[in-house]
Amino acid sequence: MTSSRDRRRSPRVAIDLPIELRFTLDPAVRGRASNLSREGLFAEVDQLRPPGTLVRLRLDVDGAEPVMAVGVVVRQVEDGRASGGPRGVGILLTSTSEAWERYWDDVSVRIRSGSA
Repeated sequence: MTSSRDRRRSPRVAIDLPIELRFTLDPAVRGRASNLSREGLFAEVDQLRPPGTLVRLRLDVDGAEPVMAVGVVVRQVEDGRASGGPRGVGILLTSTSEAWERYWDDVSVRIRSGSA
């Protein structure tokens, strides 16, 4: 059986950035993005949503313009302690802003140089 980790097309990078999620018309949910790749990220949040839920997100990146994207929840982790990780949601990105592309390009350079 192939794990989800084996199906990833781009590397995951550990990060710690503030994130704001908006699920349909609900109020914004704030949390931390703890890892990301070009296609997705994991958001540590207390208010979970089931797989299939559409989400708009905003990452606040160290003094740069906010990074905006749209995605869909692909997994939720209800009890992070039981799984060895944090509570939150995995998000597959379906549409990203130019700021996301610039941010990911910068992260990719750091990965290749070994400083990520």
